[in-house]
Amino acid sequence: MAPRTSWVLALTAITVAGVTVAEPPSSARADGPTVRRFVGGAADRARRALSFGPIVGAGLGYAWRPGTVDVPITFGVGAVLFAIPVAPGPAAIEAMIVDRSKARLADRLKARVATGQPLPDAAELVQMEAEVLAEVKDEILGQRAYVGRTLERPRLAVAVEGAYLPRADAWQLRATVGVGIKKATIGPSITGAFGGGRGLYLGGELAVHLTPWPRPRSHVIDVFLRVDLGVTDATAEAHQVGLGARLLLDLI
Repeated sequence: MAPRTSWVLALTAITVAGVTVAEPPSSARADGPTVRRFVGGAADRARRALSFGPIVGAGLGYAWRPGTVDVPITFGVGAVLFAIPVAPGPAAIEAMIVDRSKARLADRLKARVATGQPLPDAAELVQMEAEVLAEVKDEILGQRAYVGRTLERPRLAVAVEGAYLPRADAWQLRATVGVGIKKATIGPSITGAFGGGRGLYLGGELAVHLTPWPRPRSHVIDVFLRVDLGVTDATAEAHQVGLGARLLLDLI
């Protein structure tokens, strides 16, 4: 039995019995021309992988004591590094093609079963596999225009921002570092308070980084939840919770 046919039939087994496929189709191999075509789109992926520039934002903040709600207005500078492969080697490219092809074909076979359609015969499976493989290679090798996702997977996010709290007539300066966990970042922050109550806060921030612009250069919309615990005398009981959004204008 040819490798391509055995791979397709094994995919059918995945759909009905969860069998693992060990043999990828030979047409998914990442030879020299394949690698060169993939690297041809590296510049777009590199631009998409990093966003850096000024940030502006606003949100709602609640302080335990004196139990007040404020609307902080923020501004500063930030950077987000996304987990977008720029120019991986042949083995990585082949793995991307095989994994995505297997998942997509399995989904199509499951959809047929779910709608009451019979499983295709061997000849039709070979044709489906060829179509899916060509489609996936087309996407991964960049033959189509690059289209980014609205929710790219982040690796690292860094921000330094000032905030003005109009109700309290006070200022804060915050530095945050977030590490990517699936589709969000989470990490520590340190905040200095000025004005009415000088002091220091230590806390953390959970953020999702949206990239709704499909072109390689995309501004970033952050939606975040943060908690700050006062650690100095003036802030010891003025712990804060904040919810808001900010826009990073990508200048790269």
